[in-house]
Amino acid sequence: MATSGEQSRLLDTATSTSGTCSCYLNSASFNVGLNQQISHAERKKSGDEPGVPQQAPNGHHDCLGNHRVKGPFLVGPYSVIVRQTNEYVPPDQWSVYKLTEETDTFNRSLSEKLNPPHFNYAMKVVIGEVEQVREGVHPAAWARAGALLLRAPAVFTVGTGRSGLALQMAAMRFMHLGLSAHVVGETTAPAIGPGDVLVAASGSGSTSRVVRAAEVARDQGANVLAITTAADSLLAKTATEVLVIPAADKQDFEGTASEQYAGSLFEQSVLVLTDALFYTMWKSSGSQARELWRLHANLE
Repeated sequence: MATSGEQSRLLDTATSTSGTCSCYLNSASFNVGLNQQISHAERKKSGDEPGVPQQAPNGHHDCLGNHRVKGPFLVGPYSVIVRQTNEYVPPDQWSVYKLTEETDTFNRSLSEKLNPPHFNYAMKVVIGEVEQVREGVHPAAWARAGALLLRAPAVFTVGTGRSGLALQMAAMRFMHLGLSAHVVGETTAPAIGPGDVLVAASGSGSTSRVVRAAEVARDQGANVLAITTAADSLLAKTATEVLVIPAADKQDFEGTASEQYAGSLFEQSVLVLTDALFYTMWKSSGSQARELWRLHANLE
């Protein structure tokens, strides 16, 4: 274990990597909103985000004001061990140990299997593929989708698996805009009716639960926004507006459209594109961030 003086020096060094992130978006256009998110991710990856110092080895900055460090990582002859957590861990709660031959061997064994170059390559793949998707989407279709959402008496989202989770996050943002937003299947979701909008996501466009929900929505006079990779799918045929994402579906096992596993690129794109859509709607509304904040949950 490090002495108190040595530990203090290490903590001073480690806390110098902490700070408060400043992330500013300054355009209402869909394309610019999406570019901002991608370039922000690139800056965060490289540690060049304005106001954010370079991160410590294996440090992670999640851009929400939370600065997390996952260990072990090396600071000189020491190994800093931090429990993996989604919450900020104050440096004075870190455990600092001098390396022994045993821990050094353990760390080297891990690094041979999971090393920084591999992770850096993975980040480039993920961010690069999302950038390719950005180049292939049609901003006009997304702008029309935003107009439908802003006019709707109520907005519903439906999806399965990870794309469903991404749409749950979109529903939260729609609620922050003051829209009446609901997730299909939740016990408090009301009936869909004329003029309402259903946002439905399915990579293949053939997910039975999603297609069935879209058909019911159209039968009830609601509009359907179909987010899919397949423009000629069953889901697309029920839609008022088809939002095609040029990504791989889950069964692209040969990696022809994406190096990533299964539908990862589609699911990532659903989140990024709906966030860009929210950003466009927010900026066009003229609302200030403080106005949206009043709708954030206060029962947690």
